[in-house]
Amino acid sequence: MGMDVGEGLLADTLYRSEIDSMRHRGGQVCEVTRLAMDPEHSTPEAMAAIFHLGFIIARLVHGMTDSFIEVHPRHTSYYRRTLGYRVAGPHLTCPRVGAPAVLMHLPLSHAEQQALRYGGSAQTHSRNLYQLFLSPSEQRTVLDSLHRPHA
Repeated sequence: MGMDVGEGLLADTLYRSEIDSMRHRGGQVCEVTRLAMDPEHSTPEAMAAIFHLGFIIARLVHGMTDSFIEVHPRHTSYYRRTLGYRVAGPHLTCPRVGAPAVLMHLPLSHAEQQALRYGGSAQTHSRNLYQLFLSPSEQRTVLDSLHRPHA
């Protein structure tokens, strides 16, 4: 997770106006960056674990309100279906990777509601990754351990 703590986000390179729009409304923004999974290990459980830990750090530790992600256009339906991201910017070419990109946005309040509602259930037959998140009590345990001073 990349946090906007005054230095901006990598996604600002292509999508500054879209992200600034959220900033001007008081949003505290962050982004999912450098996410690449070996197809052999890219399971729904692995993706849920990565996104849940990212959510905990961004929302519950740093107080971020909005998450952005730049994805290849062919991946937009996956992020919409599994996490609730919405397209927030046009298809452009990302100079960092030399590939098509589209900006997607997720209000972290939505992720928080979904994590509380579905976390730990893993019983629904939807493609919703929130069902694979930790339960609310397990999430509290992780958050408490992040706030505990380490020896």
